[in-house]
Amino acid sequence: MEIEVEEYVRTIKGIAKIKEKIGEVWDRGIAYEVDKNGTVITDASFNEFIYKKDIIKHSKSIIDLIEEGDYVNGEIVIKDNLENLVICPTIISNGLYNTAETYKTKIKNITIESIVTKEQFAQMEYKVKE
Repeated sequence: MEIEVEEYVRTIKGIAKIKEKIGEVWDRGIAYEVDKNGTVITDASFNEFIYKKDIIKHSKSIIDLIEEGDYVNGEIVIKDNLENLVICPTIISNGLYNTAETYKTKIKNITIESIVTKEQFAQMEYKVKE
């Protein structure tokens, strides 16, 4: 299935929305320009461009690209007992962190305002070595 303008794509660097199909670029394959308002996926030589070979999956609905371990609206995405993707806010109660079942919300039932993929989170982390 061909990737279309206005579709969302997921790569190892994040999620973006396709703004324009640029065409063949040397040996890298088809290039796409991504929407600057979304996650900007950068390449060493081209800013705000991605290549078809780097796209893991694509969809007209951004919900289809969310995976366990991503963060949606600042909350972590996990799977519940029925294997549904849910956001799980961390509640601090009596000084302890709690991820109670009653606070979990199915991804399909929320308005998505922001996404940080698990890959983006890993790229941003600072690792402390002992």
